[in-house]
Amino acid sequence: MDSKTFLVINLSCFGDVLLTNSLCQNLKINYPDSKIVFVVDKPFEDVAKYQKDVDEVLVFDKSKTKSFFKLLKYAKNCPYKRKIDASFVIYGNTRGLILSKLLGAKKIVTGALKKSLLINTPQPKCYMVTSVQRANEFLAEVITEKESENLPIRFLPKDSDLELNIDKENSIALCLEANNQEKDLPIDIAVELIQKLNEDGKKLYLLGAGESASIYANDLRLNNCNFIDLTNKTNFNDLAQVLKQVKGLISIDTGTMHMACAVDAPVLGIFLKQDNVEKWAPDKNLYKSDIISSDISAENIINKFYGLVNNG
Repeated sequence: MDSKTFLVINLSCFGDVLLTNSLCQNLKINYPDSKIVFVVDKPFEDVAKYQKDVDEVLVFDKSKTKSFFKLLKYAKNCPYKRKIDASFVIYGNTRGLILSKLLGAKKIVTGALKKSLLINTPQPKCYMVTSVQRANEFLAEVITEKESENLPIRFLPKDSDLELNIDKENSIALCLEANNQEKDLPIDIAVELIQKLNEDGKKLYLLGAGESASIYANDLRLNNCNFIDLTNKTNFNDLAQVLKQVKGLISIDTGTMHMACAVDAPVLGIFLKQDNVEKWAPDKNLYKSDIISSDISAENIINKFYGLVNNG
């Protein structure tokens, strides 16, 4: 097949960017000589950069590109202007759609859940599924005209400068807090969970980012919880390396959960919001994963996690 240039635009957050990777892989399978250029918001540059089959990353700083004039300037300076065979705008982001038009993309494909008022785009099968990852994969079919493959997302980190000397068999990573407080594991359950794992002799690595993660970690320490605090101490590459080295991850519904999947690490996802399960839960057919979404207690979390990592 002839060489093509595909633009993948995802201006959302950590987990969303990772879940776009299976689209990139599907495009590369059908067009092995193609160039896949990923446009991403500045904080998540490395999340796109180290994905399988992503050839180049263009940073789109949303905080500095709010006006139409700045968007026009960005498009003018883009090296791929009028060279794009197809632009994939994840979730139908308005700025992404306008940018695709300004860059002169020959075809624009969007995963918006309703028809865009800006651009008359094709409606792929993503409208018929709830899984975000599967919906992204279906976008490829508009271009390839072939059934998309359900592929595991893959993140390929470089060597990390973080020296942890992790004992894989006895080490567990935890991500129990997010920016969305509704997803956080209640502190009383988290305290019981960590104390039980401490009693089991496990070495725990607490992950997280932002001020709220630091506050959550401090609350755990005040409740006599023992763990290695990595909150706000890892970049995305470091995070991937930690997840590759531990026995597995216990995580709420957040980007860290998807990163574990992307590096092929066992992960137990905790879903406090039942409505999020179909949309965001890892596919057990693709990943060594399980979820808990009801009867969420420290004992049930531990039993599910041990069952996951000790079987198979």
